[in-house]
Amino acid sequence: MSHVFLFFNSLLDLKNFRLEDTNEELLVGFNRLHIDLDPSVSLIRLAPVVRTIQLDQPDIQLILDKNGVSNFERLMPPADPDEPDSADASSLFPFILQNARMHEGQLTVIDQRQSTPARLVLHNMTFEVKELSSLKERQGQYGWTMAVKDTGSLQGGGTISLTPFRTVGNVEIKDLPFFSLWQFLRDSTNLEEPSGQLDFSTQYAVGLENDTDQLLLTETQLSLADTALRLHQEKTDLFTLKKCRIDAPAIDLVTRKIQIAQILLEDGTVDGRINESGVVNFEQILREATTQTATSSAVQPAQAPITNDTTEKQPAEAPSTPQADTPFMVAIEAVDITNIAVQMEDLSHKSPLHAEVTELNLHLQANIEAAAAKTAVLVQNIGTELKGISLGTAPSEPPLFAAEQIVAENGDFDLIGQSITIDRIAVARGRLDAGLDPQGALNWQTMLEPKNTTAVRSPGESVPAQEESAWKFLVRTFEINDFSSQFTDQTTGSKKPVQSLKNIQIRCTNIDGQSPMGISIGARIEQGGSLSIKGTINPSIPSVDAEIQADSLNLVSLQPYLAQQANLLLQSAAISTKGRLHYGIPGKKYATAYEGSFSFNDLLLTHADNPKKPYFSWKAVQIPQFRLTLEPNRFEAREIILVQPMTEMIIEEDATLNLAKVIKEAPPAKTTSKAKKTPEKTTAKKQKQEDFAFQISKIGIEQGNMVFADLSLRPQFMTRIHDLKGTITGLSSAENAQADVQINGMVDRFGTAKISGRINTSDVPRDSKIDVDFRNVEMKNLSPYSGRFAGRLIKSGKVSASLKYTFHDHKMIGDNKIIIDKLALGDRVDTPDSSSLPLDLAIAILQDSNGRIDIGLPISGNLDDPEFSFGSIAWKAFSGLITKLATSPFRMIGGLLGGDEEDNDAIMFAQGQTALPPPEKEKLLKLAEALQDRPQLKLVLQGQYNAKADGNELQQDSIRTEVFRKLGFKPEPDTLSSPLNFSDSSTQDALEELYTERFGKKALEELEQNIAAGTVTPRMPTTPEPVRLSEPGFFCKIIESIQIRNILPGGMSQEEATLWSGELYTQLSENEKVTETRLLQLADKRAQAVAELLEREGQIAADRLQTLKADPLRKDEPPSVVLSLDAM
Repeated sequence: MSHVFLFFNSLLDLKNFRLEDTNEELLVGFNRLHIDLDPSVSLIRLAPVVRTIQLDQPDIQLILDKNGVSNFERLMPPADPDEPDSADASSLFPFILQNARMHEGQLTVIDQRQSTPARLVLHNMTFEVKELSSLKERQGQYGWTMAVKDTGSLQGGGTISLTPFRTVGNVEIKDLPFFSLWQFLRDSTNLEEPSGQLDFSTQYAVGLENDTDQLLLTETQLSLADTALRLHQEKTDLFTLKKCRIDAPAIDLVTRKIQIAQILLEDGTVDGRINESGVVNFEQILREATTQTATSSAVQPAQAPITNDTTEKQPAEAPSTPQADTPFMVAIEAVDITNIAVQMEDLSHKSPLHAEVTELNLHLQANIEAAAAKTAVLVQNIGTELKGISLGTAPSEPPLFAAEQIVAENGDFDLIGQSITIDRIAVARGRLDAGLDPQGALNWQTMLEPKNTTAVRSPGESVPAQEESAWKFLVRTFEINDFSSQFTDQTTGSKKPVQSLKNIQIRCTNIDGQSPMGISIGARIEQGGSLSIKGTINPSIPSVDAEIQADSLNLVSLQPYLAQQANLLLQSAAISTKGRLHYGIPGKKYATAYEGSFSFNDLLLTHADNPKKPYFSWKAVQIPQFRLTLEPNRFEAREIILVQPMTEMIIEEDATLNLAKVIKEAPPAKTTSKAKKTPEKTTAKKQKQEDFAFQISKIGIEQGNMVFADLSLRPQFMTRIHDLKGTITGLSSAENAQADVQINGMVDRFGTAKISGRINTSDVPRDSKIDVDFRNVEMKNLSPYSGRFAGRLIKSGKVSASLKYTFHDHKMIGDNKIIIDKLALGDRVDTPDSSSLPLDLAIAILQDSNGRIDIGLPISGNLDDPEFSFGSIAWKAFSGLITKLATSPFRMIGGLLGGDEEDNDAIMFAQGQTALPPPEKEKLLKLAEALQDRPQLKLVLQGQYNAKADGNELQQDSIRTEVFRKLGFKPEPDTLSSPLNFSDSSTQDALEELYTERFGKKALEELEQNIAAGTVTPRMPTTPEPVRLSEPGFFCKIIESIQIRNILPGGMSQEEATLWSGELYTQLSENEKVTETRLLQLADKRAQAVAELLEREGQIAADRLQTLKADPLRKDEPPSVVLSLDAM
């Protein structure tokens, strides 16, 4: 340091000054300090006068160590808490400073508390003061500028008066990077280095005058540009903002009044994420552990002096200081948020939740009054617009909720009054979908269900007490416009929508949760139809009073539900209704009621396995006026009109209705016995009937069409009734109520049909009677097969039937008579529904000399146990012949002849053989007797072979034949050779010779060596069983006993020789080829043997015997000749 000091001119000039700490770290330094005093003026004014203070290139370095202590603080001695204040701060030493100037200064701030020390360098610092004085009513001027390294600048200036203290000026910050501030908070946040710049400007007025404090900021502006925040180790930004500006015309910190003209946020994004523990990513911006440590270390040391000597150390409160309970008054003229995109992902649910808003716009005005006792917030003129809203489980899947726009208009929020009021909320152009998964869970419930309901957010977090909310809300108008909705139900096994709505329009008025609110709903059904609801809902009761109108609602999409219950297809159906719904209306005798009209039009149900075949249909069901109530449950209608109904009423062969075939039965309940099941079912059914009462005065039928058939009769009866009309009157759920049935119709041109009777509507099987009469019905026009009767055209014939059914105590008694006159069958026809019954034979048996078939069929049975027994009908017992002929013709023939009812439809043979076994001969001769009495029948034969069993036997037979030839024997033709004696040496020699011819001598030697070495185990054939021709002789036994085989080369024991022969035989048999031609010849010879026996001994003519081409057996069954019957 060099200096010049001139006393008379009062001149101080210091150069190259540098002050360092004990670690030789710079504290402060400068290039030159020049001070010029004016002693003459100082004596005149009785105050020191400084002409000039010039400081060039000052360099200050402020370092905060890891404990937060600065390098300057370490130079100071510790303060003595008992030492009194040295001077009154209210009086200043008199001085006059004419000009002071700092040039090219630099301030370096280093914070070593961060893991990476923060460093901020302010350079090009300039500061200039003119006419600064501590004398009263003297005012000076000042100005300053500085720059942040690389970018950013700070500047300000104004006027200042020290006695009394008052300063007025401005501050302006431009392009200050966020990094400059963030580096000092690095370890307190979980943020990556942020991007963006900050601009700030304000005009201020600060002063202490006449016991009145002043701290006023005016024309304050804070601007943020290109802001981006990102959490550590994240790939996307947490928050971005293109532009943020706050304009505050006045901020008075003395009166605690803040006036904000506008808060503007423009063009940004928000990416909110909730992890599996329910923690929001915004909560992770600050490091909780660091915050708690810093707080405890900062607060704890300050507690001691405050606690020990509070009264002495606290300064007296100045009169001008505002009271502690003086509230802050904040008036915000406008908050404008525009074009903010919001994205949210919530992993705390079982199905991750994804929400998105492509554009958020918000405008509001606010007044805030914040005090210690309470805080008042009043927000007015709230206007919000959301665009591109979606909510779902994943971005890749269609959202469950989506809307192009949501608007909230003219809203108010009052924190003190605990009220929210919104003039209008409108949701436009979107969709809301719902559905059930295969387990029956609602997708919305699944989506919102927490992944872990017992998860704890943080160790020290307490559960807030649940308090009853006193908040009031009012939405004057809520609208949904141009919406669509789909409902899917995967429990049905289908992913297609069950119902789809479009053009949904909803309007609700005066929604406050307490008062009656108006509601209007309109929608169109995508499958067809429209729906309209208008009325009032009172949520405080609750109650509903609404008018409902549905026009032609298409029900075809409900097919998956029908498929679960019945084997039917819903081809068309539409319902319409117009009426009024009452729910929870005080003073009414019912909980719910609906009164109005109803129609069910164009119903068409077809068979699931044949969609072109109608099962049930009608043109319309009309109920001009009805009433349906719940609690108590009751249905009342004066009249139900059924127009053009078409149905099928078919009694199946087992005497059950076709409805039982269509309806799918639920899995049977587990019961200990069959006896317990019936009363439980009856009780449940009776309880259901008692729970829902009904009263229908009249059911009218117009232009009906019905197919009626009784397939349990022989011959089977079927007809179609048209022009059906009639009435059913007196339908009621009252006990023992009887409904009268009177229905008439036409069958063909001249036939008639009539259904009459009475039905106990509370329990039909207990006491009912139904009579069905047909007269003069032309048979060639019967049935839906256009005159085809079981695969045969009907040339002529007429039928009359009287079917009487009486039900009493769940038992049915039927007295049925069918008469067929002059029945003549025509040509055969080939249709998918035709049958192969031998009708010519059946007609010949059943038809009397007058050409009439008269069948009476009394039946009876217990409906709860439908195992009916049919009475004997003398010679009319032949009526059962037709059915049995189709399934077991041989058993039927045997029964008619008084023999055993057995299925003699196959003649069995031993494998590989064509000779008839004696039991099979007996069967054939009995069959021949039956054929003698039925000259119109012929017998069809088809030989069959078992490729495995027959082939194996033929292989062995070929080898045995060759061996016998080598032994000098000649086998008989068409017979199987005898078994071989493998213990005989000549047989062994013949097998070795044959083996050598087939495979070579070397192969024979290798086989012998492998058997001797144990690598090959010799085998004996299983079929036919080998036999010995004679026991070993005395000489052989002696040779075996002395084991001469051990002396002679290649010697074998008798057992070894037998096994050796068996292995040679087995290998030769396995390699013997049997052609398919030989197997077919075997099967044909078996059929020929059956035919020859029937012709020779059974006396059956050759033209009544037909032989089909032989065929292999499909399964592993014994070889046989299959028999079948056919008409001549």
